[in-house]
Amino acid sequence: MRGAQRGLLRRRPVQAAGLRYIGKESNSLEDAKAGRISDLADVLNQYSRVGTAWPESVQWVLRQITKTRIAAETGLSSRTIAAVRNGRVPHSRNRAQLLRAAGEFARDELRRARGVAPSSDFDACEVLYANIPRSKGSDISKNVLGGGGANTT
Repeated sequence: MRGAQRGLLRRRPVQAAGLRYIGKESNSLEDAKAGRISDLADVLNQYSRVGTAWPESVQWVLRQITKTRIAAETGLSSRTIAAVRNGRVPHSRNRAQLLRAAGEFARDELRRARGVAPSSDFDACEVLYANIPRSKGSDISKNVLGGGGANTT
């Protein structure tokens, strides 16, 4: 069968539509391989995406938004916003507000660039973050999103 695969294989473009953290039941691995399990949900577990750690994608999106805009949307002080943007994990009472602000910004950017965006705040941040170039000196908004540079003041 191996000889039937001929010719060049080309890269196929793939875009992330969202992320889900999953696990598997190792006890059922042999059953799944043998085809005795018909429903994937029987051997697949989904886990909470936002735990005690503050996701890098959300932190990155918050750095793309002006502190003034975040403060207006969340009611948080600029000192708190600066600390979160610099890596401090926000207090649990502030997380939902910050995630909502980051998600709205990410959805706006994705809709402007691609016409569609995930409805979940976290997924929107993950998709936007996953689709940025990681090269020095690149203006993320101009290169990936097709717009002007983001103001991070």
